Order: sequence, then structure tokens, then C-alpha cells
Amino acid sequence: MRTYFTLHFDSLEIEKKLSDEQLGKLFRAMIKFHKEEKYELDFALDLAFQSFKNQFTRDIDSYVKFTEKQSENGKKGGRPKKAKQSQKTQAFFGKPTESQKSLKNKEEYKEEYKEKKENNKIQIPVREEFLNFGKEICEKLGKDFEHYEFSLETKYDSWVAAKWKDGNNKAIKNWKLKLRSTFPYLKATYQEKEKEVVQTYPSIFD
Repeated sequence: MRTYFTLHFDSLEIEKKLSDEQLGKLFRAMIKFHKEEKYELDFALDLAFQSFKNQFTRDIDSYVKFTEKQSENGKKGGRPKKAKQSQKTQAFFGKPTESQKSLKNKEEYKEEYKEKKENNKIQIPVREEFLNFGKEICEKLGKDFEHYEFSLETKYDSWVAAKWKDGNNKAIKNWKLKLRSTFPYLKATYQEKEKEVVQTYPSIFD
């Protein structure tokens, strides 16, 4: 989790139109948003906060992708070394030699082993645990869980179908952190209860 958030100068023009009291409430909402705490703003301030909120969400996504990439590079031992041309990039003329066959088998084995190792590290939660954590996020943000339950279930099914990978085909290693950064993009669904219609008929005794 990041210990800071960024404010861009081009987004701060709004402060010229706000009073000191309004500016203080807006900044406090920014802090609570990053702490995943509930905040309350009137309509005008909430409208002004949306542009900051969208920027914060993009920054969080970029940070998550960066940390995942750094983590993957660290597990690989840093920047990958260049392959020797004589072993990997040299074209085969005629039939491959026994040493070339052996090298190819070793490389295939390494890739297969690496894939199995990565899959073993990924912990996929059960649906109930996933939805319960989504409910916690809703409570912290002051959202109605029933409005996001369908979107959360759809997101869970899509990740499971993709073998627990996101839309960029990257393995989801910390699913709770990933869900927090994805939640602002989920759509709320509102379903009105069907009203019971009772048809009446005039009485023959009227």
C-alpha cells in the first residue's frame, strides 16, 4: 500500500473557487479516500472531488502494475541476461544436433517448471471470501453492497475463467489489493422491487 498520494497542479485550479472551509473538507475527503474510510461531502464538493478521485484511481492502478512488474523482475534475478547467439538465436541449418535438442528440452522444462511454480504461489479465494471482502470495501466507502454484489460476482467469475489473471493477462498475486484498485470501476446495479398490482372489480351489490 502506498504511503502517499499525488496532487497535480492542473487539478488545483478548483481551489480558487472554494472557501477555506470547503477546501479543508475536500482535502480531508482525499485523505479518507486513500485510507479507505467513509467520507461525506455535499453535492457541489462531491462533484469537484470526482476529478481528483478518477486521478487517484489511475495512480493506484499504475502503482499496482509497477509493483507487480518489479516483483516479477526480482523473482527472475533482475534484468534478464541476453541469450548467446550460438545457443538460442542461431538458426538451425539442416537437422539439429543432439546438443541443440538437449538445450531445447532444458529450456522447455525450465518454462514448464516456472509456470507451475507461479501457479502454486497464486491463492484463489472461494467465492464467499471474495464477496465478503467486497462487502468490507462497500462498508468503508459507504456503498450499498447489494448494488455491487452482481458486479463483484461477475468480476470473480471472469478472473477464475482467466485462471486468476486480470484483463492484461497478468497473474493476480494479491487479489485483495487488486480488488481495491478495481472497485471504483465496478458498476452499481439498481433493481426495483416489482409492485404487486391488484385488480378490483365492481361488486354486483353496489
